[in-house]
Parts: sequence; structure tokens; C-alpha cells
Amino acid sequence: MIFEKCDEFKDRLAVEEFLTGRKYTYGQLKEASVRVASALYRRGYRKGDVLLAFATNSIDYVVLIMACAAAGVWFSAANPAFTAGELARQLNHCGARGLVTIPELTSVVQQAITDRDFQTSVKDLMVFGEASGFEPFQNLLDDDGKAFPDVDVDPVKDVLFLPYSSGTTGFPKGVMLSHHNVVANLLQYGAALPLGPEDKCVGLLPLFHVFGLTINLFPTLLGGASITYLPKFEPESFLTCMQEKKLTEKQLHAMMDRIVDKCKEYSMETNAKKTKTTHIGRDTKALRITVGNAELEQDSKYIYTLDT
Repeated sequence: MIFEKCDEFKDRLAVEEFLTGRKYTYGQLKEASVRVASALYRRGYRKGDVLLAFATNSIDYVVLIMACAAAGVWFSAANPAFTAGELARQLNHCGARGLVTIPELTSVVQQAITDRDFQTSVKDLMVFGEASGFEPFQNLLDDDGKAFPDVDVDPVKDVLFLPYSSGTTGFPKGVMLSHHNVVANLLQYGAALPLGPEDKCVGLLPLFHVFGLTINLFPTLLGGASITYLPKFEPESFLTCMQEKKLTEKQLHAMMDRIVDKCKEYSMETNAKKTKTTHIGRDTKALRITVGNAELEQDSKYIYTLDT
């Protein structure tokens, strides 16, 4: 479904990182996903194995998600704010065979996999970037893609994502979402808020959360739109991104949206000289949709509240 869109919008921008400038077109996104899926298959990953991401948002995180989906590997993810004990509990519960993280979190991972209270089955440690004791994710991207698996998928029964609940009634619990579940969600969202190739969205919602997956990432790709990722919420970088990229859709938690609303006007140093005042956030004429998980400020053309 997504790969078909990658073929249709091959040369259009799909995903990018605002802070680093790294980007993939739809064609490049598909190619990278095929390469990583092939690399996972060479490493022995088969349908039903679990691979967990413990990282902040990035375009390679998106590649990992799509590669797992293509290979029949269950994709799970953990909050990068987790302690070692919290991560160990999820690794134990989901039975992850592999884990992908970022350099800043490798020490937490090392503590988690040696936690005496929770036995884990993690065999492969990978990292976006480089870190001692972890295989660079770049190695998977460098695969030739020739071992790309032909996986027989039952869309109703086979698991696509294994996100974890927030744990409001106890410890976080794994939610087994099938391909059918996710496609139904995407069709529902697309009927209410259709996106097109001219739309530009922000990827601030975390990819470890279902909100970031089924409401932010995949509806954007299905519409042929582009998504610009930020690793974390900082009002200054978000507002700068919103203005420079001329975003047409922003998806935020309600509190983030209220913070943004209060920070729309501020002074910004330019070229190390305090000579210019920029009103970031006032030039938001392109914005047409705001999506949140609770009541939002009434300052957008269309506002929908989605309970997640």
C-alpha cells in the first residue's frame, strides 16, 4: 500500500529532518526500506520476530518501520525517556530479538539487557549513527536488497505493529495491531482529513506512539505529502520549522499547541547579532489543519479533536 505510493510519487519529497537537512524522496524511501528488509532477512529475521526501536524521531526510524512491515517483522517501540528498568520490562514482555537505538541512549540499553529482574532475548544491538558495541544501522542501509523476502501476510490475523499503552491502569501493555487494524484507521482518518501532494506536515509526534504512526506518518505518505521530522519538542525550532517549511498541517498534543500559541512572537538572534526581531509563527498562512488529542486553541481553519 505504502510502496505503491512510493512508486506513484517517486521523485517527490517524502520525509526529511529539519535540523540536519537529511531527506528521502518517495523512491529513495522505498529503496532504503527494501535494503533494510533484505538485511534483516540475511540476519535471520523472519515473520513474527520482534524488533524494537528505542530512539527519537528520524527519517531512518521511518525506514526501519517500513522495512519491518515489508519483512513481516513485528515492529515495537519504547519511549526514549524510559529508564533502564522500564526498557528491560518491555523487552522482556515483547520478546524482542533486536533493538535499534541512538548513541545517546546506548548506556540505558546496556543496563536494560543486563537487568537481573527481567530476562531479555535481545541478540542484535543496532544504532542510528555509531556507538561501541552496536552495529551501525548504515550497514543495513548498505545491503544490496537482493534478499528482500516474499512474505505471505494475512492482513486480518498478522501483526504489523506492537505499540505499548501508557500504563495508566498498571504497567504498559503491548497492543497487537494487525495490518487490517491499521489500514482501517488510515481509511477513517483519510475520509475526515484527506491530504494531498501539496501538503507539508510536521513529524513531532513520537514514532514510538500510535498517534505518531497511524495519525501522523502513514496518512501523510498515503496522500503523497511530505513530513518534516524534529527529534523533540522545542517551541523555537518548531515555530521556525513551521514558518520556513510553510507547513499545512500540524499535529500536536494539546499542551504543546497551547505552548506554541503563547510563544508565537519572540526575539531571535541572527548571525550572532542581536539586530533582528523575527516574529516566528505569525507567517502561518499555509496552515490549514491542526490535529490534537484534546481541545485545542481555536486559531486554525480546521480543527479536529481525536481521542487516542
